Amino acid sequence: MINLNKISDFLKETVVSAGDLAVRLRSTPAREQRIIKGTEGDFATASDIEVENFICQKIKETFPTAKIFAEEGTKTKLSPETFIIDPIDGTKVYADGQSKEWGIMIAWYSGSNNDASCIYLPDYSSLLFAAKDKGATELDPKSKKEKKLDFSSKNQTLLQLTSRVWGVSSCFSPDRAQLFQNDLKTKTNLLDHQQYPFMASAYVAKLFAENKLNLVANIDPIDDSNVWDIFPVTTLIKEGGGVAVGIDRGDIVWQEKGNSFCASSSAKAAEEFLELVRKYKK
Repeated sequence: MINLNKISDFLKETVVSAGDLAVRLRSTPAREQRIIKGTEGDFATASDIEVENFICQKIKETFPTAKIFAEEGTKTKLSPETFIIDPIDGTKVYADGQSKEWGIMIAWYSGSNNDASCIYLPDYSSLLFAAKDKGATELDPKSKKEKKLDFSSKNQTLLQLTSRVWGVSSCFSPDRAQLFQNDLKTKTNLLDHQQYPFMASAYVAKLFAENKLNLVANIDPIDDSNVWDIFPVTTLIKEGGGVAVGIDRGDIVWQEKGNSFCASSSAKAAEEFLELVRKYKK
């Protein structure tokens, strides 16, 4: 078994180096070279590929027996003792060359609850880290200032929190989806889409760290929700004292796509939310 302390140190060092590389590439033609993956809106840049290759090479040099599951093509079957990589989370934001809401995400999936996660947003100089029994922290790599993150507001109700939910339209029939949305609006403060239009997963983590977001969920198990988008964030929230559960209230069963979940700083609010989902699924 690979030592979690060694994993943690590696994640912090590598995610910052990868972020610095992405920043340098953003001022080169690599940012504008798009590789269409599916639809026109689903693309990678040459920067994504170069950053992923950089991270994978570091992993192979340091942990030659570890497996890698990365967004842009370096994949084995998702299984225990795997590094999960999103080389540039928020590619559309990164490619516009101006917005700050993008980041680098690398996580360690142990398969035995000894997980770790590192999320770096270079333009915010914010390194979010979490690991089993280490809690969650935010570090400024430039100033070296570090603070502990605490997502353990266990007794807050859904009405006291700010939430963001995905998968509503595809989870329910159109009439039930509208009823669910209307009901949800009366029970929680939904994050303003106009104020926060860019919702890359790395930025979701940053909003949690700033206490501007307290519950996130994807309720559609068929949705194209990739493990590299979700696992780093839910690990951060859980190790910071929050909860991260499947929509059926059990543990999240991690798979390559279709990861339905609810993660919150409040166990009570998460239960209220899941009860609301069940109400409209009947």
